[in-house]
Amino acid sequence: MNRVKGYDLVRTFAIIVVFIAHIVLAQCDNRYIVVAFNSISPGLTMSLLAFISASLLADNKLIRKNFSVFLFRRLTRIYIPVMLCLTFAVILYKYYGLTIQIDHLIYNYLGVGLFFDWLKVPNKALVGGGLWFVTAILIMYILLPVLRLIFEHKNGFWHFIILCLFCVIVNIVTKPPQTSFWNVAISFSLGVYLSVNGLLSKVLNIKLKWSIPLAFLVLVACASSSLGIIPFDMRKIMFPLYPVAFMSIFFKLASCLPVFMESWIKKFSEISFEFYLLQFYFINGSFRMIFGNGYGLLSQIIIGFGVDLLVAVFLAEIGKKLRKAIDSYFLDKTSSIMVR
Repeated sequence: MNRVKGYDLVRTFAIIVVFIAHIVLAQCDNRYIVVAFNSISPGLTMSLLAFISASLLADNKLIRKNFSVFLFRRLTRIYIPVMLCLTFAVILYKYYGLTIQIDHLIYNYLGVGLFFDWLKVPNKALVGGGLWFVTAILIMYILLPVLRLIFEHKNGFWHFIILCLFCVIVNIVTKPPQTSFWNVAISFSLGVYLSVNGLLSKVLNIKLKWSIPLAFLVLVACASSSLGIIPFDMRKIMFPLYPVAFMSIFFKLASCLPVFMESWIKKFSEISFEFYLLQFYFINGSFRMIFGNGYGLLSQIIIGFGVDLLVAVFLAEIGKKLRKAIDSYFLDKTSSIMVR
């Protein structure tokens, strides 16, 4: 599959911001820095990740022709990195003498970590941080044919509006922890709606004179909610605006990047999922467990990023070989269509 520079840039930006935000929000005492990161992560970052996933997959021919093959490839793309990264984390933590709760660990291996948050049950596995997103994206993959069906209908726009309202209401009423599932659901659905109705290119090519002011207003609203100036729930009704406001800006930036940066961003994007899964084992308490105390915030970010990147590259390469072997075992040549 040909990669799209704009999507690669969005994915790279979102993952790196999430990585830094997890450190800053846990350790930084500067109120303005905390507000700045809290205004874009996890809200904007998870929204963009969900949107580009839907945008890249919603029009995939396998969904109509052979959904089982499509879903099989999605499951291997998700579960193989989860298995590899969790196993690495288990070995790492065992090496340092930490006790891992096996039953909770199994739930994380199954990719159902989101239910810890939904049921308000502490995840005592010790590993598996951030795996709520795995559950969220798996749910959306399974619902993808249904979303296509209701959005391709002549009343598809109103179906999308109703779905958004449902997600926002449930989000506000249930007051879930900071996992952003409903943000993922809305943003993924927006990507599907735009794709199946031929509107995606219009959003990706919004003129900067419109997208930049909109993005600025969105960030101001997010910062205001983080500061308590406006109700935090106001952010939950802005979820569909995130991709609309920011995607065209990133696509314009991607078209101006020098070649060496394009190459780096492409390579990082390819291992970004593994990087995301591994980050929790090289930051904050885990960082101090491995490297000791005495490191400043910036040093932790640089060292943690570098080690995370090296391990992600290594495990991603193993995962790529495993997926290729599984494909050749289960799928014949007629159904072996590359899906990322």
